[in-house]
Amino acid sequence: MGAPRTVTHVLVTLAVTATLASCAGRAPGGPVSAVTDPAAPPTGTIACAMVEGVELPPECIPVDVEANMALNDAYRQRMDVSADQVAAAEPERAAVEAALTGLVDTPWTGASVADALTAAGIDEDRASVVSVGDRDAPEQVEVIVSSTETAVCIVGQIDAAGVEVASEGMIGDGGCVPAQ
Repeated sequence: MGAPRTVTHVLVTLAVTATLASCAGRAPGGPVSAVTDPAAPPTGTIACAMVEGVELPPECIPVDVEANMALNDAYRQRMDVSADQVAAAEPERAAVEAALTGLVDTPWTGASVADALTAAGIDEDRASVVSVGDRDAPEQVEVIVSSTETAVCIVGQIDAAGVEVASEGMIGDGGCVPAQ
């Protein structure tokens, strides 16, 4: 019976020794480090936003907030499209533009834009129509048509200034309609 107790004491002693050894390189109030050279640059313990002209305290790890935000939104950015892709999507882009242009002198709504796109041969399952403003008299109606054959998004709008339609790339997450 004495042997299991001895093994337990040995294991506890080894665990305590290992814990103390891991703390040996730690500077008071600083991070655990295997390097104890006092000339070594301090390692930060908290993230601090970089501000031009301001020196950060030694406990800070400099963080470029603007760059991080840009990376965070990268999945929403549209990818580049080749001239061949734009050319392949041109008939569909022209159809969307004609459908919207036909509504310029009428009181258009999201529903009338969707109907015009369907009449122009655009599959309603590939079209996203969003009204901006009052539902019955919107300030603007935005249209996004996904073209799976060409990997191009037809992006357009109709508003008081007229109609704009362009062929653009898919967004970073792989679709045409950005997540809300």
